[in-house]
Amino acid sequence: MVVVQSVTPQIEFISYKNGAVYQEFSASSNYVSGMNLQSYQYQRSVNSFGSAFSITVKETSNNDLLETRAPFLDRVHTLDVVKIKENDLGSVNFVGVVTNIAYTASENSKLITISGKGIEFLLEYFTIALDASAMAWTGSENVMTNARNLEYKATDGGDGPAKISDVVNKSFNFFCEVATGAEKISNIKVKELIEKYMKNGASLLDGSSNLEFQFPISSNLLQNSTINWVNYIRNLLPEAVYEMYAIVINGVTKLKIRQMPYSASDWVNLPCVKIEDYSVVNYSLQKSIDEVYTNFYSYVEGTALSPEFWNNLTATTQGNMRSVTLTDKVKLYGYKPLQCNFIGFNTESNVDIRARFAALNNTLADWYGRLDEMLTGTLTIINIEGKRHAKIGERISFLGGQFYINTEIHNWNYGSSPTISYHLDRGGRYSTTGNFSELTGLSKALAELNNDN
Repeated sequence: MVVVQSVTPQIEFISYKNGAVYQEFSASSNYVSGMNLQSYQYQRSVNSFGSAFSITVKETSNNDLLETRAPFLDRVHTLDVVKIKENDLGSVNFVGVVTNIAYTASENSKLITISGKGIEFLLEYFTIALDASAMAWTGSENVMTNARNLEYKATDGGDGPAKISDVVNKSFNFFCEVATGAEKISNIKVKELIEKYMKNGASLLDGSSNLEFQFPISSNLLQNSTINWVNYIRNLLPEAVYEMYAIVINGVTKLKIRQMPYSASDWVNLPCVKIEDYSVVNYSLQKSIDEVYTNFYSYVEGTALSPEFWNNLTATTQGNMRSVTLTDKVKLYGYKPLQCNFIGFNTESNVDIRARFAALNNTLADWYGRLDEMLTGTLTIINIEGKRHAKIGERISFLGGQFYINTEIHNWNYGSSPTISYHLDRGGRYSTTGNFSELTGLSKALAELNNDN
């Protein structure tokens, strides 16, 4: 068997102004400066919405007769788009937008470092300043009036719960409509980049989710302040219950929104990649009591289900029976609550959501009640050409157990082995039906070869 490291990356720089590729860095580049790539790194995580990248190149000499264009430093601009391929003949692995350009020079070299965020960062960067000061100074007082006339509220859809995909698409279209009419208080140019590199004539979402909101909602997108669409959606999707992160599909970045895949039935359906012992560079694992939860409670802000409501009642020996308490864990760690806060409840709805929250509290206890028994850590492997590598939101099989990938970091340096580093959690031994038990035998000789789980 011949194993080939991934050593022929290709990086394209694309002008935000006209969408043209003005620079390519690769081993087969037609430009002299295209062969001056020194390093790149990109990373993405399910725990933070924005991914990031960094690229370092050597600037070519202006006296080089083979390079007749302006220096690269003069051509690259913030908000330009960057596409990274791990292999120059492969598919696009990462799409980002430039936010920082740095130049350093020494006696022997001139280096340019380009860094930025994943293209999904533009959804956070795209804002409308609806506060009174912004509108007063720009003469945009009529914007709010017009926006109120178009007012969008996410609702329960009338006869049934609203689909998350519908709320995402309708609310974003409305946000764009308001921004288009508010050019003095909105960076509307960003909308064009989002349309081209994320929507691409379709939805912002990857199309894999049919989730519905678990309770009737009624939440207004417009507030009297600087607003962005991502914060609005995130407020409707508590992080303890939902994941929202970016993935690249056929060169286009899409959002994935899903319920945490920690239930046994969801766990077994996650893609799982076996880590081969010959690809391992290093790893580190640990157990900790830094994050432990023993009580689980969900509520809707501003309703009779909120903590304030229960705190104002006279305490009883029974307490709030809808919360879930792990008594054995309390004896070890004390009262450590995990409270899941929902906002935007439709107070005019007749739906009784107490039973739904009671079920959710049991689910949260199942997901987060055994973190002290689960392994966390890091793993670094060689990036091998042609091999299907695990991604965030998936599982790996390693050391006879399975782990969840919450972060991946891809590194390439000229003259060194390309690597992928994973941040892992929820490590343990899982049955074929997805049930967790503690992973043992990690320190045994040749444990890395025990990789059959």
